[in-house]
Amino acid sequence: MASPVGLRRAAAAAAVLAVVLLSGCGAAQRASTRTFVGHWSGHTRGLDIASDGRAREYVNVVGFARPLAIRFRILRVYGTGDDAVARVRVTSVAGSRGILKLAHRPNLRADDAGNLLLKHGVITDGLTREVFCAPQVDKCGL
Repeated sequence: MASPVGLRRAAAAAAVLAVVLLSGCGAAQRASTRTFVGHWSGHTRGLDIASDGRAREYVNVVGFARPLAIRFRILRVYGTGDDAVARVRVTSVAGSRGILKLAHRPNLRADDAGNLLLKHGVITDGLTREVFCAPQVDKCGL
């Protein structure tokens, strides 16, 4: 038969194990660069984000010969997996400046910083004001 001290130790060990195993239950998962990785799309636009945090956004507008292509890098991510913010820095801007004027951002250039806001599978680029959806979300005019 186990001694009272042995039973108390076993009960304490079981309690510690239960706390460790259940501590993550119900808590929102912390966002990371991985939260943003993949292909996001909208009508005539796309956003591709690689696992190393490098990204390319492109926007095609009827009447413009070349699409707007913006490259940037994710600097920092915070929030949860479903409600996250990625701080980004533009590394290059190419294509039609007319599209930038339409977006009310005629002076967008390399080294500009902004945010990608992710909420319920939809990313809004704070720099261009473009909206991109995850493949399973149907809110982006596809």
